[in-house]
Amino acid sequence: ATVAAASKSAEVQKVRRQLSEMTRSVHRALDRNQVHLATTTLMQLFCVIATHTQNYPLANSLAAAHEAISTEIMEKSKVAISDPTLQTQMRMIFFQVQTLPRKIVKSSRDNLLEAASYENPTMGAERSAAALASLDLLSSSVKHGSSSTSDRAGLLLDAYFDSKAHLLGSLFNQLTVQAADKAEGILSKIVLILQHDIIVHPYEIFILRKFPGANAAAVMETLPFFDPAAVQMRVTKFLASHLPNIRTKVKSVL
Repeated sequence: ATVAAASKSAEVQKVRRQLSEMTRSVHRALDRNQVHLATTTLMQLFCVIATHTQNYPLANSLAAAHEAISTEIMEKSKVAISDPTLQTQMRMIFFQVQTLPRKIVKSSRDNLLEAASYENPTMGAERSAAALASLDLLSSSVKHGSSSTSDRAGLLLDAYFDSKAHLLGSLFNQLTVQAADKAEGILSKIVLILQHDIIVHPYEIFILRKFPGANAAAVMETLPFFDPAAVQMRVTKFLASHLPNIRTKVKSVL
């Protein structure tokens, strides 16, 4: 009995340490705007919680959302532990992190609304892909089993190109006769967006599924596959819709 008690105590301490480390990792990733790392770590945290209690539906849902992550974590701790201190810690941690999915979704959408091509066009695809992967993992947590790959891919393409349309629209609004002296800088930004955010990055993310970045492979593992023809059609429609507006706007300003 003493040996069994010591073994249980050691396992409890191990799980409690794991919970604390994961909680810190989620917050650290979110503070650094590493949305995909924050998402996957949060899912792993909820997997550990769901192993030992079914009291938190959100944790149960996210724990089951991505099979690869859930399997990896569940293998480390298959047996539920009934321990008052562990249950208290899990309750406190859950109440602390239960709003993080909404925060991660907001950060991911904000990232998509920015041009990934401004600072470092070569590395921008990873930033956009990470945002899309986070949105997919979190938005499909409840309905993951019933959502087909094509449905998920279509929603992500909508999210990506709609955000870039919004971005271009905000730049168009800055192109005025009164601000003609700033037109060159604004047009340079528009060209960068069209070249990288609309042409290069979609090819790298949705078709090639390969781009520069230390976490590129991990990000792409959690994204669905995209129909190349559908991607090409989205790019073509986007350019056909916005290029005439750009020409008209430039003529009216310059």
